[in-house]
Amino acid sequence: MRNWRDDPITEKQQRLIDDMQEFSEYPLPLFSGTTKGEACDYIDEWIGKSHETVLDCWDTSQGIP
Repeated sequence: MRNWRDDPITEKQQRLIDDMQEFSEYPLPLFSGTTKGEACDYIDEWIGKSHETVLDCWDTSQGIP
């Protein structure tokens, strides 16, 4: 039985991942996957962090703004 997760990554997924990595202030890990499933997992895990700023990531519990 064919599984969509094993299909090659789509252009739309690749563009989104490229944009996430290019414009994120948060250091995202490089994506090295080649399938839709790997791309889906990466996007799900990192899309939230890709929209954070460096200030959002600072530890304010130590008195750092």
